Amino acid sequence: ATSYAFIGIWLHLMLSHKDQGLAGFYKKVYPFAALVIMGFEAKALFVQLSKWGLKTTEYSFILMWIFVVMTLILLIVKGSKAHIPSVVLLCIIATISVTPVIGYYKLPVTVQTNRLEKILTEEGLLKDGKLTPAVAEVPKERRIAITDSVDFLTSGQENVLPDWFDKKLGD
Repeated sequence: ATSYAFIGIWLHLMLSHKDQGLAGFYKKVYPFAALVIMGFEAKALFVQLSKWGLKTTEYSFILMWIFVVMTLILLIVKGSKAHIPSVVLLCIIATISVTPVIGYYKLPVTVQTNRLEKILTEEGLLKDGKLTPAVAEVPKERRIAITDSVDFLTSGQENVLPDWFDKKLGD
């Protein structure tokens, strides 16, 4: 649906000098319809984040979602005059995505590391910065969550992992 919104914004741009007939109708109705669709996308995103945490895909989606929603609001408020502010917004979001600490590479790794540490600590598998054997069997849903985080962390390139994490685990 986000790609639908991008195509719709592009079409709105292409129709910026047309106000008659179907083009005029599209320019008036499209931003509102797309906002409704983006609302459903936000709900799906929250479900995904609550279950698996922030990963690179979700991070990229969030940035695209912010751009699309802000651009749609600009189109509603400013009409065709929203194109330049939308491009500026896109440049800002692109810059944010490569910024250290909050960029597409670092932030998901930090979030997944914190998620994994929290689960391991709650299950008694991480104490004083060291992995310890399980005293009791870890519930299946928690094992799945641990595996998911470990898989994400070991599949990245040159991730800065915590000291307790076995660096050879992904080999």
